[in-house]
Amino acid sequence: MSLTFIRLFFAAGAIAFPPVEWTKIDGQTDSGVVTAIRPQVAKFRGADDESIEVDLRELLKIEFPEVSRRNPSPLMVRTSGGSRLPVRSVLFDGTNWAIQRRIEDDLELPATELRSVRFTNDQTTQTSWLGLLEREHAADILVIRRPGGVLDTTEGVVKGVTADAVEFDLDGTIIQAPITRLEGILMGGVKMRPASKIQIESLDTALWSVISIEGTDNRDDEKPEVIALRLASGTLHRLPLKRVAKISLSSGVTWLDEMKVASRELLAPVSGDADARESLPEVAMELFSPHASEADGGTKSDVRRMLFVGGTSVEYRLEESHQRFAGSWQRAKSVTTSGEVEITIAMDDQVVWQETLDRQEGLGFDLPIEGARRLSISVRSDGPFQAGSMVELQRGRLNQ
Repeated sequence: MSLTFIRLFFAAGAIAFPPVEWTKIDGQTDSGVVTAIRPQVAKFRGADDESIEVDLRELLKIEFPEVSRRNPSPLMVRTSGGSRLPVRSVLFDGTNWAIQRRIEDDLELPATELRSVRFTNDQTTQTSWLGLLEREHAADILVIRRPGGVLDTTEGVVKGVTADAVEFDLDGTIIQAPITRLEGILMGGVKMRPASKIQIESLDTALWSVISIEGTDNRDDEKPEVIALRLASGTLHRLPLKRVAKISLSSGVTWLDEMKVASRELLAPVSGDADARESLPEVAMELFSPHASEADGGTKSDVRRMLFVGGTSVEYRLEESHQRFAGSWQRAKSVTTSGEVEITIAMDDQVVWQETLDRQEGLGFDLPIEGARRLSISVRSDGPFQAGSMVELQRGRLNQ
């Protein structure tokens, strides 16, 4: 059933709503329009005017293929539950966050639910910001912009946020930090929750990670206008259905440290005899496995660290369900001397991220996979396997 036919069928006004495509977990696809979404079932109407009901547990995703994406607001907030929201304004009174989005109800979240606020979308500081965002912080962090795309951090307590400034307690001294000089703020003690299986993408690139869909509100049975989402905090938010681009009902995370390496290679010649060269790949493979940091007292399940050494490259096979690859890089904690280390991430032999790690601060990434089937990670240093070439991948993950 083609979308072209569906558009023509509904052009007469029978149902003035964009066409959708839905995919079941068994791979079966169909097209039509949404007439209702309930906590347990989604209702559609096909081009032949037939009513179709699908149990939400059998659905993989619902897509709105004709939705036009819009450039997001530079002001971005992230929640502990994994939502990523471009917003028009964000205010904080010390207890609750008041968030305003375009053409939606205002959103209020308790202090413990917001992980970060970024005041700019400057691409020159993107990797440094994501590197900071990937860590958990005990104290609140004020991230200050310096000339040359350098970010400085200061620990303290965020007391409030207005349209113009962040009220910040710095060792007992209250300062008003102008937002124009800030990259953002990171809230201390706010832990990241496991990703929800239900995620909704809206046309302004917002990603809503929700624990349940409460249903659609209809003016009549054939024209749903609002979808009600239950966030991890328990907050109910009403999202206009015309702003939805995709509803994913079986999202998840695959941790890179749980995936099998498909291939590996040395990127530089190794001095020494042939036997030593033959044995080095197996030594390197030991370094690729996750190691819990004694300094953090962590375990494999909550630290999610992998060690890579300069002069090596590994490749993984991706699945169709993988949508994004995210994480952050930093020097291995055992490194006491350091040189420049170049890290390259490629998908299907196309370089999608390349940065030089020349200091201890982390560099983060969040990359779309866009149908790629091979993921390779290469680490190059001043020399093969020399001191300072070991780097650590934190929370490397493939989001579905």
